[in-house]
Amino acid sequence: MNKILFGSTNNQSTDSILIISGVARSGKTTLGNILGSCIAVEHVEEPKPFVHLPILSAFGSINEPLSVNIFKSYIYDLWYERLIMRNVNFRPMDESSIWKQKTIMEIIYRTLRLNDRKMVQRYLDNRNSSLVLTLTHTIPFCDFFWKALPQSKILHVVREGVQVAMDVTSKGWLANDQLIEPQHASPYRLYLRKKDGTKFHLPFWVENGYEERYLNMSLFSRGIYYWRRLLEMYEDVMKLSMQTDLMHVVNFENILDNPHKTLYNLIDTLGFKPSRITKKLISKINRKTDEYVVQSMSIDVDIEELVAARRMYSKFNMSTDRIDDLINSFS
Repeated sequence: MNKILFGSTNNQSTDSILIISGVARSGKTTLGNILGSCIAVEHVEEPKPFVHLPILSAFGSINEPLSVNIFKSYIYDLWYERLIMRNVNFRPMDESSIWKQKTIMEIIYRTLRLNDRKMVQRYLDNRNSSLVLTLTHTIPFCDFFWKALPQSKILHVVREGVQVAMDVTSKGWLANDQLIEPQHASPYRLYLRKKDGTKFHLPFWVENGYEERYLNMSLFSRGIYYWRRLLEMYEDVMKLSMQTDLMHVVNFENILDNPHKTLYNLIDTLGFKPSRITKKLISKINRKTDEYVVQSMSIDVDIEELVAARRMYSKFNMSTDRIDDLINSFS
């Protein structure tokens, strides 16, 4: 029997696609929305199949050639749906709302005038358009993206680990109730806790053999571990990758400290053209005073995790002042 494959005819160059990745709460959405406000740039946040396919492929749940084929075929349909306003967030209060990225005139024009694929293709060609995808947690799978989309660029957004851990803790994303009965559709592996046989749905980044220690950690320590592990996995992949020229690391702390210079340099490097909305979004960025780690979060902090995380600070040229203060408070 002949195999059934995915296929999609398109005329777009893969170097017009940009992927933004990094851990949760790292500033990806803010950056994606700013880039998506540039002229002829579309930003799509967290389209779930595009987050899940690289993970499922890496762990053998779906065969890699098929995963790559699906990813490559669907991405142009996603782009098409975005341009004709069929799959767009119109909720005005959401950070990723289309109203915060495009003018009213452009939204109305695309909604009423782009009616079929030929019109969309002409629109793309005339504007030399680009697509930006924000895909959380996928940074260890950059080689998958380059197999599906050769010459596509990847931005890896990194942010100070203590702040990420605090945000993740306050959200409760790594709490036991979320691991026992997940509320979000994501790939997990099942693990039975040794002491009572409780079934947990563990994320892919929890190392084999590390499950019991992870489950015994406080929520804040789990957040620190989460941040560290994904940066380590990224580092391991990049040591072997042949495409390092297509990877750009963006330190979100630099954006907060000097938004105008950092973002306009990045926009220029990517070959994008800022709009009036872009300038407005950049003007709104400011660094809030760093919060102290709430005492309830720092109870039973795993010191070994803090020390291991500190090593990643050094590798990514981040100030260690905050994590050093935390480590010293337990010394």
